Amino acid sequence: MAVRSRVVVLGAGFGGLELTTILSDAFGDAIDIVLIDKSEAFVFGFSKLDVMFGRRMPADVRHSYRDIVKPGVRFLQSTIRSIDPAARRDHRQKLPLRPRGPKGCEVAKRIDLGAVLL
Repeated sequence: MAVRSRVVVLGAGFGGLELTTILSDAFGDAIDIVLIDKSEAFVFGFSKLDVMFGRRMPADVRHSYRDIVKPGVRFLQSTIRSIDPAARRDHRQKLPLRPRGPKGCEVAKRIDLGAVLL
């Protein structure tokens, strides 16, 4: 069985979300796409002004990553502390969360970067 290449994207801001969308559309299930971010939700910056001025509630401007990532993209909520390129491993901060995050998300301590495209 062939080993699928893995692409790990650190940060789920505009760039990370756009990159995972492009990769998902271009490669589908041919590659393993992992998106890692310390937060569980995306908040568009200018929406914060609507909250500040009382036009919207905070919950109205938060978009859970599990609801907006493309099919085939695996979301992990974690904080990357360092990456060891020689060992092809990452080191994450241990999160004081339950082993599984919200539906569709995983809270991971470590991911094998052995097949990561650099």
